[in-house]
Amino acid sequence: PPLQFSPQELGAVQDEATLAEARSIFEQAEKAWPIVQRAVVGVTKEEYLWACSILHSRSFMQGAGPQQRHVLVPGIDMANHSFDPSCHVEYSYSFSWAWPCLE
Repeated sequence: PPLQFSPQELGAVQDEATLAEARSIFEQAEKAWPIVQRAVVGVTKEEYLWACSILHSRSFMQGAGPQQRHVLVPGIDMANHSFDPSCHVEYSYSFSWAWPCLE
């Protein structure tokens, strides 16, 4: 996850869009850190950045523009482990999710 990249690793990124997204994620995390630090007693910055990385690597985006939000779907990683998948995720704009499985 980009939040755990060193400056040298980020410097090696050659795709400008990827680099811009990584910088944006890092800037958002840095901006929110003082708020989180006051709200969650005892959390370290390393733990906070780890949690942000998990959020960014495990969430789906719902909505668009300023209304866009991260959505976490418990268990979704189990649907992403096979070259012959038997599950898929369905989403509706009423904000409901389904996880139909054949096996």
